[in-house]
Amino acid sequence: MVKNNSHQLIDKYFDNIRSTYSQMFISDERIKLLLGSCEDEAQLRPLFHYLSHSYKTNPNHKETGEMLFSFVDESEYDLPQWIEAIAIFHQWLTEKNRTTTFPKMLGYISCCTQSPENKMLKYQLKDILNDMLKTHGYVG
Repeated sequence: MVKNNSHQLIDKYFDNIRSTYSQMFISDERIKLLLGSCEDEAQLRPLFHYLSHSYKTNPNHKETGEMLFSFVDESEYDLPQWIEAIAIFHQWLTEKNRTTTFPKMLGYISCCTQSPENKMLKYQLKDILNDMLKTHGYVG
């Protein structure tokens, strides 16, 4: 799903991102999908911050590059909602002067999607994430 305003992000950032990561880590198609799923640069920055950190710290590039897509595929939420949740989680961590790894962040978001509170009524991913952070915090 590529949004109209996201074509600008693809045009502006694709070449730079492509030159940053190996094809083994992430394909051209996946980069365009990520860029096309970001509403704006405020969502793009934290997403590629975590991807860059994962790229530098995890030698299994193929698995690491596909990690977000695997979590999305296993959930009922689409990629734009996951990207929005990543930005919200990153903002929460920043406000608390905390950090985490991308796998731990994605695991927490995944747990939110599977929470009992989300079984009967399907909440927006950002809403269930905000509620879980407010109610339970984060110990990652």
